Amino acid sequence: MMHLPEQAYRRSPLLPSLKKRLASWSRETPAAQASTCGACGCSVTDHEAMLVSSGEQRILEVCRRLFQPFELTLGIRQSVQDTACLGLGRVGFTYGEVSLLSFLRLLDRVACIQSGHAVEPGAFYDLGCGVGKTLVLAALHGIGFHRCVGVELLPGLAAAARILCENFRAEGAAAVVEVVEDDMEQVPLEGASMVLLNAGSWTEPSLSILRRRLAQALPDGGVVATVRHPIAKAGEGLEPVEELRLPMSWGEASVYLAQKGIHRRLKVVVDLNEMD
Repeated sequence: MMHLPEQAYRRSPLLPSLKKRLASWSRETPAAQASTCGACGCSVTDHEAMLVSSGEQRILEVCRRLFQPFELTLGIRQSVQDTACLGLGRVGFTYGEVSLLSFLRLLDRVACIQSGHAVEPGAFYDLGCGVGKTLVLAALHGIGFHRCVGVELLPGLAAAARILCENFRAEGAAAVVEVVEDDMEQVPLEGASMVLLNAGSWTEPSLSILRRRLAQALPDGGVVATVRHPIAKAGEGLEPVEELRLPMSWGEASVYLAQKGIHRRLKVVVDLNEMD
């Protein structure tokens, strides 16, 4: 564990092991055949095989190659190092990642929800983006976001996310991908049409403040996806739409979709593991 003054740490926060992996990676590096699941770390033989479309396959191939240096275990270790070196507790900083395929299918659901409301693709924001994998997935998805912005407070994770975005831009990405190292409560959500965040550690009054902020920032039809806990309350600007179940690195979790200005009853739970 590194023990440096805060400013010195912020200048070079990456784990030595992550630096080593990044130094040995190049754009020509083929994606290795995975023996463990990238989302949960267990053996791939423990998972059920799933059919994917040709479009999903193309995106997954790009992502697996780009994500190769950024193993889940390194993201967890980087998060722990960041909080320790900055004197922060672990409450609110538990590191986790969503399954790549399930996140693509979550975006399919968002596109379907927004299709009847003339919502411009706008910008995608991940509040607490970790190493930034959702930014690349969102930029490659056919929903057509013109900007994908990650907000990350921890300096090592933010540095890793910036490197991933730089590598993605070198591929000739059409969408703008960027990372803001700051407190998610302070960053303006300019042009947002979808916002993703893990609401597991949010409590009142911060939750109500965040709800009002999102309702103000999003256009009519804009979508918020919150992991673990719902944020929407009927009649308060964000209307509950749907509860989904997604495989995450810590296990299956609820993801709640809410939409601005759309009044409808919460739908039944949808398990994205079962979607073709």
